[in-house]
Amino acid sequence: MDRPAINDYYELLSQHGENLLTEGADGLEVKVLFEAAVRLLTQPSTFNRQLSMILRASARSYKKGEALAVEHFENAEHCQMFLLDLFANLKKKGAQA
Repeated sequence: MDRPAINDYYELLSQHGENLLTEGADGLEVKVLFEAAVRLLTQPSTFNRQLSMILRASARSYKKGEALAVEHFENAEHCQMFLLDLFANLKKKGAQA
């Protein structure tokens, strides 16, 4: 099976809780979810190639340790915004399936 697939992302969200995508979420927990999402997004898969190129490029830059990306995502709110964009993108893909 070609992975990650959409279910891997939904499983990740269910493990960490959707409450991390709401205002006032714990910053450390948001960072943990962000790091896990980056690991999924940076793996080559057919499904990932269907996701937003901007999200995939941002995840790759962060994973490579590029200074601007690392500095940007030090802020938990930026991680949370990234995750909100990712999961909105996933919902669109799920609705299309």
